[in-house]
Amino acid sequence: MDAVRGRRHQQAGSGGVRQTRWRAYVAVGGIVVATLVVLYGPSVNDRMHVRQESLQVARETNPAINVANDEPTLNEELLPPGLRFVPETYAQYLTSVYTWWNILDRVAAVTDSSRWIYGYMRKVQLLAYSRVVWAGVGTDALARGQNSKGVVYCEVGLNAGHGTIAMLLANPRVQVYSFDLMLFPYSPTVVHLIDSTFPGRFRVIRGDSTVSVPQHVRQVVAGKSPWCDVALVDGDHSFAGSKQDLINIAQMAKCNATLLADDINEGPGQALKEVEALGLIVLTEWNMYDKGAPENPCVRTHIGKTVNRSPRFGDLRCMEWGWAMGRFVSNCATNS
Repeated sequence: MDAVRGRRHQQAGSGGVRQTRWRAYVAVGGIVVATLVVLYGPSVNDRMHVRQESLQVARETNPAINVANDEPTLNEELLPPGLRFVPETYAQYLTSVYTWWNILDRVAAVTDSSRWIYGYMRKVQLLAYSRVVWAGVGTDALARGQNSKGVVYCEVGLNAGHGTIAMLLANPRVQVYSFDLMLFPYSPTVVHLIDSTFPGRFRVIRGDSTVSVPQHVRQVVAGKSPWCDVALVDGDHSFAGSKQDLINIAQMAKCNATLLADDINEGPGQALKEVEALGLIVLTEWNMYDKGAPENPCVRTHIGKTVNRSPRFGDLRCMEWGWAMGRFVSNCATNS
């Protein structure tokens, strides 16, 4: 089904004035949020903790990575739409991702007061997923000598874009193909924000993935679109829906392409096992965590009400949760 709602034309008069004022308020609000992020970001101790942890992850990933100097640099000579700042070290990368997550959290929260939870990605996923495509620039890139070619990342399930941003920032050569219903009020804003920041690297295919993914498969097989190097299945969480997504996306994944899967405590968990039995994938990691485990922090929620026109936040929701990784092997006889 097509979940994208048509926009109604705004009528002239007082309604148009109110619409203009609202856009102005949104613009000012965005500036205020960005300023607060800069002025009231993590404490020095928090930043040092993140730095030490990220450097340790970088060393474990590849001891040759240069992590001695992670002072950010700006390219002031690069014209728009080029990015003046691109993470060069893993520490810079994590800081960039966390800052983006702050912004995406607020976009989702202030745009959609009816949702009890907005887009989410846990830290343990970030550290694992990002290593699949990570390619620092400068000395890091030279030291690693990998991921120098383009990486095609396909995902079923965009939501508020937290995982999408993490992959785009991990490697400047990542190209994203995102399949999403675009159901939520924040969806258009998130898409516009990501697309305007990473022009030419982010494509959204709107609609039901059981229809849109098979249509895209035909484009891939015909040579009109690239095969997936990495694929995330995080859309429909029912057993039947997630199984169909896995089967469909396997048809456009390269031989031994990386599979990422979320919420294996729900329908996707059983779906992964059945699709593996079909010979389409090979599971390599299976990570389940009890509620309250360090890797599984309780999920932040809001109760869908407003106080003085601002979202009122609710409690934390704790639950068992897990994620998995694997390889697609369905196309190993036809491509590599």
